[in-house]
Amino acid sequence: SFIPNAPDAVAVGIPADILRRRPDIRALERRLAQQTALVGAVQAELYPKFYIDGSFGLQAENIDDLFDGQSLTASIMPRLQWRIFEFGRVRCSIAKQESVTEEMRLEYQYAVLQASEEVNNAIMNYVKLQDQYDEQLEAVKNYNEALKLSYDLYETGKREYMVVLDSQRYRLSNQLALASVHAQLASSVVTLYTALGGGWQTDPQSSVSMSDDYLRASFVPGSQIQMSAPGESINQQGTAAQRGLPGNVQYSTKPQQSYSTDLPPEGNRSHRNPVPQPMGNGSITEFPNSPSAQSIVTQPAGRVGNRAGR
Repeated sequence: SFIPNAPDAVAVGIPADILRRRPDIRALERRLAQQTALVGAVQAELYPKFYIDGSFGLQAENIDDLFDGQSLTASIMPRLQWRIFEFGRVRCSIAKQESVTEEMRLEYQYAVLQASEEVNNAIMNYVKLQDQYDEQLEAVKNYNEALKLSYDLYETGKREYMVVLDSQRYRLSNQLALASVHAQLASSVVTLYTALGGGWQTDPQSSVSMSDDYLRASFVPGSQIQMSAPGESINQQGTAAQRGLPGNVQYSTKPQQSYSTDLPPEGNRSHRNPVPQPMGNGSITEFPNSPSAQSIVTQPAGRVGNRAGR
């Protein structure tokens, strides 16, 4: 079956901003804001309320005088309402709503931290699988060379054909491993997009190279995540340095292509050098535009200049 290729670049951005794109985080934030507003409404019961009631109408002793200008009447009456004798009940209601608000605030904070952990794990898994893919791709290339050498030795009579078959078997085993890592890499991209919320883009042209070590240092336990106070939204205008967070992170990959060769039949030795073949019987499945992690690029806040990637 077809295995989709990982994209050439996966933009991550500032974690505190990206997490707010997740539907679950946004829903919890709105629920917390609603509950905070409810606390304010309950607290308002401690203060008096002033009303002004007014009315107007027509009044006359005879129906013929009903629509006379002198039959028009109007009244204005102020009114005061204050639950002064229910302060105990109001304060208990306030304490209850504040407890619910604190519970929802902790739930929101836990969801943000859990989402941050999911993003961190997805990033690390994506980088790890890119490394594994590079290693496995290099192994397949090496076994292709080994197969060519073993066949050349077989043609010169220095090796038995069993050596050629062993080389084919080792190459096929590594090809299967490469396909497995390729599938895992594609799945890790889906997991990363899911953790980040998806449906967003950043400008890949405003990035500079950086190393894996800097990326891993940027997502260590203890990194600060700016939380919004109850009923407030997270300030997205602050710089990454003010938040204690790294800048816009982006993973860059370089397309590569791998193919292998078919050996001619044992009885046909006219072909000294194997030639590349398309997909078919006995040939390796071709991976066009296979991703190979080359560097991790970012635009750290308050930084200028390039840092060498991998």
